[in-house]
Amino acid sequence: MKLNEKNIHLIRTAIRKAVKPFVGDEDVTPDVLTDFYILPSSDTGLFSVYDDDDHLLAQTATQQDWANSNVDDFDAEIGRELSALLHDMRKEGEFDNLHKLIMPFSFVQVNENHEQVSELLIVDDDETLLISQDLLQGLDKDLDDFLDQLLKED
Repeated sequence: MKLNEKNIHLIRTAIRKAVKPFVGDEDVTPDVLTDFYILPSSDTGLFSVYDDDDHLLAQTATQQDWANSNVDDFDAEIGRELSALLHDMRKEGEFDNLHKLIMPFSFVQVNENHEQVSELLIVDDDETLLISQDLLQGLDKDLDDFLDQLLKED
């Protein structure tokens, strides 16, 4: 599934609306701790953004090609598209002025039951070390090899 230009525009507008209350000057002390929960619905075609308390921050209706999508794994397909879109928005500086938010915060894809499907983007300052799946991949084997090496030395 590939998002068309109209849906990209609608989604970007909804995300901008959702984060707008958290825009502030650099000298503002961050005092809001929240993540953004994104619910794309293949049944209704709605794209919704919620906060930690399940308050609706923004919602838009996407074009028909999204609603009633025949894609077998809609969540995974749309998750990849949304993650790429959010990363582009971050590179473009869309989230640079969210000084009212405590870092890090994230954009998380959820399902109809508001259960996490995937983490789409983590926004942090330069002082935060983020551990990703890529970094952790193979860690078990490395630790097992290290332990085996230690045990052999005795």
